[in-house]
Amino acid sequence: MEGHPQYNELRTMCARYPKHAQGLFQTYSDIMFVQQWVDVDVLEIAALSRPVLTGRKTADEPRRIVVPCSLSENLSIKWYSTLVP
Repeated sequence: MEGHPQYNELRTMCARYPKHAQGLFQTYSDIMFVQQWVDVDVLEIAALSRPVLTGRKTADEPRRIVVPCSLSENLSIKWYSTLVP
């Protein structure tokens, strides 16, 4: 992962959140290169203790928030709503 050109854009968040680094990298690569989203940003959400991605599928669509996670994590709307007012 470190040798990949896209890693530089994610280096800070991957170092800060090593547990979530692989999911962040895979999700970022998917929305950038496969789905070809625009205006993609990586943000740190302290209340969630993890990074999230924001972006648009097309320039005229609303911004979406993506929480990268692994298949072994149990995330739910209830979990999210308890952390973010």
